[in-house]
Amino acid sequence: MTKDEVVERYSDGERQCPICDEGLPGHRTWPGTRYRFCGKPECADAVRQLKCGRYIVENEKKCQAAGCSNFVPEGLWDARCKFVACSHECYQNRLSRGSILMTCGCGCGTTFFRASHRPNKHGLVFASSRHYGDFVANKLLEKSCGHFRAIADEYLNGIAKRHYREVRGARRALASLFLFLMERGITSLEEVSPQTITTYILWMNETGRKLGSDTLSCISTFFGWTISDGRRDKANPVTRWHRPPKKKRKPRPLKPYELETMWRLLIERGDARVCLAAALGQESGLRISEICRLEISDVDLEAQRLFVRLPNKSQTERYAFFGEKTTRYWHEWMHERRESCGHERALYNNIGTPYTRDTLADAFKRVLLKSEKGVDGDGDGFETWSTHRLRHTMASALVAGGADLATVMEAGGWLDPDTMTGYTEVSIEQARHGYDEAMRTFHKQKELPRQTRIVNADELLQIWATEDENEGALEKSADCV
Repeated sequence: MTKDEVVERYSDGERQCPICDEGLPGHRTWPGTRYRFCGKPECADAVRQLKCGRYIVENEKKCQAAGCSNFVPEGLWDARCKFVACSHECYQNRLSRGSILMTCGCGCGTTFFRASHRPNKHGLVFASSRHYGDFVANKLLEKSCGHFRAIADEYLNGIAKRHYREVRGARRALASLFLFLMERGITSLEEVSPQTITTYILWMNETGRKLGSDTLSCISTFFGWTISDGRRDKANPVTRWHRPPKKKRKPRPLKPYELETMWRLLIERGDARVCLAAALGQESGLRISEICRLEISDVDLEAQRLFVRLPNKSQTERYAFFGEKTTRYWHEWMHERRESCGHERALYNNIGTPYTRDTLADAFKRVLLKSEKGVDGDGDGFETWSTHRLRHTMASALVAGGADLATVMEAGGWLDPDTMTGYTEVSIEQARHGYDEAMRTFHKQKELPRQTRIVNADELLQIWATEDENEGALEKSADCV
């Protein structure tokens, strides 16, 4: 059953009071709301006498949807309804979450509603994917760390949360390191040497575990903390020889035909909010996490700019600009956006929860991919999708349009020119045009005749006298200083 089938809409005068037949103003109904009446005391008394439901007076019962503290409207409610809601939006929110009260299995004590008792592979249910991730992380640390668990918890729950935006990478790195140390019988951090780290790298490769520069960086940071905190006397065992050379990928902007395909699929399969997210990526170059954290107050439609708040990858606040496409889909989405969602985030999912990186990425994939999570589509779409390519597209478009280095860095929020050049693709035509112009200028300068000047003895003496006066003035000013 669709939302339009569940929620009935009535215009002014289309529905009458069931008691006095007076026309009612325009309103909506949803399952559970039996009667709406004109509000007269005598009509309320008559409705209250009915035996076919439960009468709820004004300010008697609060909405049972998550995150809503409003009272339900006065009237006769269906006695068989499992929950009551103050609006059709809250009804859909609660209906999508379910009506069975459960407790999160990660041990946090959070209660939530679900539509069924179906557990996951661990035989538990969790309030969200974040709670499930915490549960898996704790199981991983419990299995891998052994007697290093205490120092791992102290580091991950303390300084690591201030050093990293997300501690998941550091947690995985330490778990694999401590598992290796336990297998080798190493019981103290003082025993870890550069040779130990070399053996650890070989062990990771032999066992098929993923080892990147980020893993070694997290381990190096951990040992740096132990040294500064007085827990280790020796030097950091992770040296520069352990880290593999960095690989620099070429820019990956979307080609014109790919952009055309993207917008065609967004318009055919998507909605205003997904189109708005794509426009923000293409015109403003926002990262997907920055799109998710965008709030309504951050957008200035008159100046066509938006405020990128912390936290972000560069940990620097900035203003980003946008064009007509973002303005168009912003107006469309604001027309559909529910004010009763309970937060200021611009974009949210079908149940009103703000988008996260994973949920917004899934929304893009459902619209743009040929098949999603093993479900074959109609064969139309992309094989793979990365929203970050829209950031490459923005930077490359600015360079193709003649923007200078400072403009591109300010628009995308890059702090390092080398990093910015990894996002900007220069076409063969641009490179050839720049090459020809530079060579033409070089040959013109080479062909210019040298200009020489012949001076006589008096002019030469005058030049020397002027130089001596200038040197004397500099020495006098230096003595004064």
